[in-house]
Amino acid sequence: MSFAESEQRVQAQLKDQQAIISTKMQAEFNQPGNGYAIHSVNITLKHNGVKYNAGGMVISGEIKNGQLESYIGFSANNFAFYNPANGKMEPFMVAKNGQLFVQDAFIDMANIRKLVVGDEIKSANFDPRNRTGFRLDMRTGEMTSYGQGSGGYWVETNNLKQLFDSRGRLRIRMGFW
Repeated sequence: MSFAESEQRVQAQLKDQQAIISTKMQAEFNQPGNGYAIHSVNITLKHNGVKYNAGGMVISGEIKNGQLESYIGFSANNFAFYNPANGKMEPFMVAKNGQLFVQDAFIDMANIRKLVVGDEIKSANFDPRNRTGFRLDMRTGEMTSYGQGSGGYWVETNNLKQLFDSRGRLRIRMGFW
């Protein structure tokens, strides 16, 4: 077996108050070919007699029975990703107290148990001028649904359903108006 380890600790203390940064690196390989490497950083604060694990990061890789597993883990009550490309340190994604805030996202497939939508749901091809796509206005409840090609379309609210032909002429109106 081959094993290596390195630890570094920086600490500041004023009476009972304490701030500690611990960095630890470990690497090991054994005869059967299993091994790992771990790099961890932890921040611990002690204030008014209370000890806080304020944050940390772990990066690890392991080969076990010929299979690779790697992990990156973070521990913090606030977590942000920044993109310095525009010259500003503005976050594009923030996790704060268990909630995730993302400026813009492309999601290929999502399984969502609960969903709250503020304004609208619409298909990528929604265009009322070309009469394509689907839109659901979450504030008014109005739904517009266009079919394929040059066919007609539906517009629905909670008390009115209207069917229009390919020229936009009202053909069927059901409900209260």
